[in-house]
Amino acid sequence: MKFDMSNPNSECDVRTNLQQKTFFSIRIYEVLFISAFFIFIYCIYHTGIVLWILSFSTIYMAYCNLVASNTENLPVDDKAVFITGCDSGFGFDLAMQLLAKEFIVFAGCLNTESAGAQELRDTGCTHLHIMKLDVTDEDSIKQCANIVQEICGNSGLWALVNNAGIDRFGNVEFTTMDMYEKVMDVNYFGTVRMTKSFLPFIRKAKGRILNVSSCGGRFATPNRAAYCPSKFAVEAFSDILRLETQCFGIRVCLIEPCHYGGATKILEAQKNFLDASLDQMWEIAPEDVRQAYGKNYLYYLRTFVDIGVQSSHKSTRPIVEAMYHAILSPSPKFRYLIGGGKTFIDINTVFTYMAGVVPEAVMDFILRKYHLSGFPVQQRIEK
Repeated sequence: MKFDMSNPNSECDVRTNLQQKTFFSIRIYEVLFISAFFIFIYCIYHTGIVLWILSFSTIYMAYCNLVASNTENLPVDDKAVFITGCDSGFGFDLAMQLLAKEFIVFAGCLNTESAGAQELRDTGCTHLHIMKLDVTDEDSIKQCANIVQEICGNSGLWALVNNAGIDRFGNVEFTTMDMYEKVMDVNYFGTVRMTKSFLPFIRKAKGRILNVSSCGGRFATPNRAAYCPSKFAVEAFSDILRLETQCFGIRVCLIEPCHYGGATKILEAQKNFLDASLDQMWEIAPEDVRQAYGKNYLYYLRTFVDIGVQSSHKSTRPIVEAMYHAILSPSPKFRYLIGGGKTFIDINTVFTYMAGVVPEAVMDFILRKYHLSGFPVQQRIEK
């Protein structure tokens, strides 16, 4: 979601949109809560244990959302937020929204001359600080930390949003070690480096840390051999961090987007990478791997990415709103799992909930059918 900062009515429009959406959400959950309550009463007088459990779960979820929807946010009061990966995607759109709300925004960009960085700069906001940031470079992080120390030394940093991330498609055997290391270095170690460097500022403000994970950090899918492990690591790191920092008044939140790769342009970047590296992946692969999979497998990955772009949710708004809630809510959630995609129900959200309760053999069968049934290797083996 992008905002026109040159328009003086921009902030009013943003506030109006958020208020309308909040009103609409409250009405939905009120109806859901009342309906589920009557179903629950009905089930008490019958022996349908499944309906009893479903109605009780619905009441609980509706109640939690009602409480969250009716809770007033904390005042902005010149709160400062540092966001990584502001060149595009979630980071860019969150920075634009926070600027409209008069936050002090530190926008970390890998390329300060990128289109996203330039658009942020064009807002002319005096409370915006664009910084060159490479989360894989200790010196780059240290320079940013020194600037934050100078500006927010007394009040501290209210929130750190570890958003920067990359993706690589490929199975275990074709994914090169360089790809494994690069994805882990950005997605996981980048999060760790930033957290360790900025945690003293967060502790001073008793603020928040938002780590952007993925539904791929809750369940693993084929052909994401580098990406999913990096997000699993972010999930575990965030759980440990939350336990260790609660005594300091720090809140740690996990943002878990599902199918938003088209909205963030990360899938388009992945397609460009595949176009440039498929031949290299083929050349590097051992001969027995080539014979086992065939070159068609690699080129099918490009089609797989194209399908992902077309079926992705087209707006980052649900993610940005979840981030905003995590930053300003008096009682932020531990996890924000946000479904995406074009369909009414994102299948990745369903898989995420299933992964914790469905037996592994059943889950494996479902994931193979869903993700591998169209792949050349699977078809050839089945024949």
